[in-house]
Amino acid sequence: MKEKKIYEALTEIDEKYIEEAENAPLRNNHLAWKKRTLVALVFAMIVIGGMTVAAFRGNRLSETDYELNQRLILESAERIRESGILNEEDRVIGFIEELPIYRSELELIRLSPGLPGETEGPGDYSTAYRKVLLRKVEELILQEYGEIPTENEIRQVTEQQEEMMLHDTDDEMEAFHKEYLSTLGLTEDEYWAEFKPIETRRFLIMLRAQEVLRIKMEQGIHELKIGDSHIQFELDDNNDVEIDLSNIEVQIIDEEYRDLLI
Repeated sequence: MKEKKIYEALTEIDEKYIEEAENAPLRNNHLAWKKRTLVALVFAMIVIGGMTVAAFRGNRLSETDYELNQRLILESAERIRESGILNEEDRVIGFIEELPIYRSELELIRLSPGLPGETEGPGDYSTAYRKVLLRKVEELILQEYGEIPTENEIRQVTEQQEEMMLHDTDDEMEAFHKEYLSTLGLTEDEYWAEFKPIETRRFLIMLRAQEVLRIKMEQGIHELKIGDSHIQFELDDNNDVEIDLSNIEVQIIDEEYRDLLI
C-alpha cells in the first residue's frame, strides 16, 4: 500500500536533529511520538506560517484517510491562494505578553484543513485563535525556561526534510508535493527557503516546550508564571502535555478581530 511505503521512508529521520531540537536527552517512551509528529509535518507539507495538520496518533493512515487528507490539503491550499494572504502586508492584531499575534498566523490556521480532531473547518475562528495562543505560550515558555531554536538548527532540520522529499519519496508523493505548491502559487525555492523554515521553527519550539513541561511535571511543578500569565499543564489521555490557556494575558488591539475572538 502506498501509504505504508511512504510512511516507512519518512520515518528514517536522523535522530541527531531531534536531539538538537530538544537540547535535552530523549526518553524512549517519547521517541515514537516525536518521530510521528515530524513525519506528519513532512508528509502533509502544511508549512505556511500557521497551517497545521493533526499529528498522526497511530502508526498508519488507512488508504481512505490518506486520499482524504490529500484532498483536504489541496482544498486548503486553494483557499489560501484565493485569500491573497500570502501576498498581503501583515499586521499585528494583538499580543500575548510581549509576543505579537499576526493576522496571517490566525487566518492561515483558519483556512487550514478541517481534519478530525483539529478544526471545525474553514471559518472557525475560535479553534484557530486557540491554536495561535498555544503557539505563543510555547514560545513564552522557551524564552523563560529553555532556548529558542537557532537559525542553524532550523536550517539543518529543513535541509534534512528537503533531502527526504528529494530522495525518500515515490513518484506519486512527489507529484502531490508539486501539485500542492502549484495550488498555493509557490515555487520550490520559495517553499524551502521562505516558508518551510517558518514551520520548522514552530515545530522545534513545540518539541522543546513539551520537553520543558515534562521535566517540570517530573519535579512536581504544574504551573508556571510568566509576566501576568499563569500557565497550567497536565498530561492528557494520550500522554501528551495539555496546556490550560484560560489564564493567559492576551490583548487584542485590532477592532475587526476583537469582535471575532473575544
